[in-house]
Amino acid sequence: MITVRYEDEDCPITYLSERDRKLIEAVKFMWGISVREVCEMARGIILREMDPIEADGEPFVFPTGSRCDSWISPEVPEFNAKVDLLEAWAVAERDASACRQVLEHNHSMGATIRVYVNSIKWMRFWSVRFPDAEWRARFAQELEAREAGLAELRSKAFRKGDLEMIEELANV
Repeated sequence: MITVRYEDEDCPITYLSERDRKLIEAVKFMWGISVREVCEMARGIILREMDPIEADGEPFVFPTGSRCDSWISPEVPEFNAKVDLLEAWAVAERDASACRQVLEHNHSMGATIRVYVNSIKWMRFWSVRFPDAEWRARFAQELEAREAGLAELRSKAFRKGDLEMIEELANV
């Protein structure tokens, strides 16, 4: 690893190899931008190349702040949202872990529905946006199964006349 201090950077930059340093410095000096700007530009190019669609929706920003282990994202990006796929994957993984936590400790219908809704939203997103076509198909299959399960829950709630569950499921 090679650490270099630049006058236009607020802290030292560490490269994995001399080849990486030369490549990034060439772009830095050629375009007159900082190393951080070079890296951000490279990240943007990589993210665009791995995205299977041209996102034409609204920009989506994940909420920040402190969260407990069982915090499930209240919002998931729409399939066409302008969003960082790497960040989306990290949030989806955190949500999956939180969903497991919730189901292990909270057996209420409200908690189950929150988990179900979050899972459906993520599967809807990844069935369109996952970089690999085979995995998009897998997410689509899981989405179909979850939506069938949701339809069954609605049907049961209606047959039982469970107004609380019907109201919860109406928002899904």
